[in-house]
Amino acid sequence: MTMNRFSRPADPRLAQKKVDRAVADRLVSLLPLHWTRVNLVLAFTYGENGRVTIDTVISNPEGNSDRVQPTQAFFDATHAVIDPAVNGGRRLKKASYSLEKRTDATWEHRVKREY
Repeated sequence: MTMNRFSRPADPRLAQKKVDRAVADRLVSLLPLHWTRVNLVLAFTYGENGRVTIDTVISNPEGNSDRVQPTQAFFDATHAVIDPAVNGGRRLKKASYSLEKRTDATWEHRVKREY
């Protein structure tokens, strides 16, 4: 668990929000400009050796068929999603992100987690 300068544990909710923002920002950077909505589902599988496998699905609820090519930076951000849960003693099974472009061209994101 991360400690702050006063030697108290860092707020896990704040850590999760930072990770979620990083995932959302990386995802948006991959999207074609005309997309206004996107869904991302990360499903986590835990192996006996402690290794975690992440299945990633990116979809567009508007029916756009453009291909989205993930980058290493995107995958690095998705791998960090599990850290706050593990640090809190929980096993994350799934994280579902829903992003929508606002009229001011910024993106809003919502996240649902299953443990």
